[in-house]
Order: sequence, then structure tokens, then C-alpha cells
Amino acid sequence: MINLSELKSLNDFKLLQLSWVFDLNFPASFRLVLDRGYIDRLSMTLPEDVKVESILVLIREYVAERVLPDRKRLMTL
Repeated sequence: MINLSELKSLNDFKLLQLSWVFDLNFPASFRLVLDRGYIDRLSMTLPEDVKVESILVLIREYVAERVLPDRKRLMTL
């Protein structure tokens, strides 16, 4: 949990929103995150920074790994 009083800027809040993907539980939820472009839309508004980019890579990889089980299931139908 992030203490909201520690957020210093709008960009901090955007990163907080991106972190919500770690609270998702279902492949379909991750699919919706990708299909609706939430990560890309928020990331385009963040500053170009090495730390921010490493966070975005981690988030994208996490979501991609969780979408994969849904894709495998669909392929077997």
C-alpha cells in the first residue's frame, strides 16, 4: 500500500494508478487493460526518465505474462 500523503506530484499519482495492475486477478482483466491501452495512455504523459521507463517495463511484462494464460485457453477451444 502506498500512503497517499507521500504522493508529491501528478506523475506520482499516475504511477500509483499504473501500479493497480498488480491488484488484478483474472486474465480477462489484464486483457482489458491491454485492449483499452491504459498503460500506453498513461505512460505517454509521464516524463522520459530511466526510473520511470524501468517501472513501465516491469508493468508491461507483468500484464503480458498474465494475459498469456487467457490466450492459451482460447487457442485450445
